[in-house]
Amino acid sequence: MAIADANVKGDDADGLLEAMAEPGGWWKPRAENAPLATPSGKFEFYSQLAATRLAAVSHDDLKARLVKQTIAARGDALVMPRHEPARYSGAEHAFPFVLMPYRGIAYAEGGIRHLRRLVDLPTSREFGWRERVEVSEHDAEELGIRSGEKVIVETPAGIRELTAVVRADVR
Repeated sequence: MAIADANVKGDDADGLLEAMAEPGGWWKPRAENAPLATPSGKFEFYSQLAATRLAAVSHDDLKARLVKQTIAARGDALVMPRHEPARYSGAEHAFPFVLMPYRGIAYAEGGIRHLRRLVDLPTSREFGWRERVEVSEHDAEELGIRSGEKVIVETPAGIRELTAVVRADVR
C-alpha cells in the first residue's frame, strides 16, 4: 500500500512518522458503507461462524461435551467473551502448584536467540539457555530450592528435570 492510500499523506518515510503523530497511527481507510469481512458484513459482537457450527451439533451431544469439559456457559454465552474458572488436572493434594508453561519471545523457535537485543528480555536472563521453572521466593524457601539447582517437575502429563530460577516477581 502506498503511503498516499492511507490516512496519512506523504511522499517519503521521513515525513511518515511526523504525519502519523497527529492521528496516532497509520491505517487504510474503509469506505463508509463497505462490508466487513464477516458473514453478516457487519460488526459482530460474537462469531456467527462459531454460532453456526455450534447449531449444527446435536443438543444432546453439545450438552455432553460441555459437561465433560466443565464449561458452565450455555446458549449465546458460548460464543460471547466470558470468564470460565480455570480447570486443573490431577488431585490438588498431589499437585499443589500451578504450572503455567509459556514460550518467551526470545525463543522464537530457536532462530533468533543469538541477537544481543534479546538478552534483556525476561526469558533470556539467568539460565536463559536452559529449560527452567520459575519459582516464587516463598515456595523456594519452603522447599529448600536455590536458583540454578536441578528440580524434578511432575504433572499429570509427565515428569521433567528443569533448572530452578527463584524470582521475586513469581507468585
